[in-house]
Amino acid sequence: NGLGDANSNGVPDWWEVVYFGATNVSGGTGGTDQDQDGFTDHAEWVAGTDPTNVASILRLTVVTTNGQSVLRFDMVPASGEGYIGESRYYDLQVSTNLMQEGGGWTGVVDRIDIPAENRTEVYTNIQTAPVKIYRVRARLEP
Repeated sequence: NGLGDANSNGVPDWWEVVYFGATNVSGGTGGTDQDQDGFTDHAEWVAGTDPTNVASILRLTVVTTNGQSVLRFDMVPASGEGYIGESRYYDLQVSTNLMQEGGGWTGVVDRIDIPAENRTEVYTNIQTAPVKIYRVRARLEP
């Protein structure tokens, strides 16, 4: 991606230096989780969250009342020196059967390829059978 990755861990060197002070702290794999929040350092870079703060995660909140579910997640644009030429997008996905191959995830209509803005994305869904499980995913694209 042209952002420099001397240790080939998939995480740009500038980002590792900003958050860890060096490029060798992240364990060399990008798969480490410095703040132990369940998100790898690489996933935190993609999502734009702070890998040293356990409370800084990409979180989907769901509140259900009167048969409606309101889902929310905060978006963060890809901005700053190391994100030049990169854009962050979000996909809200749903599954009705996690036992299917790949978890049965599909994109929610009109809630895929959402360009990141400094705002909270809100989706309201009227509950119907079968039970639906949701997740949000972030990705970077040139």
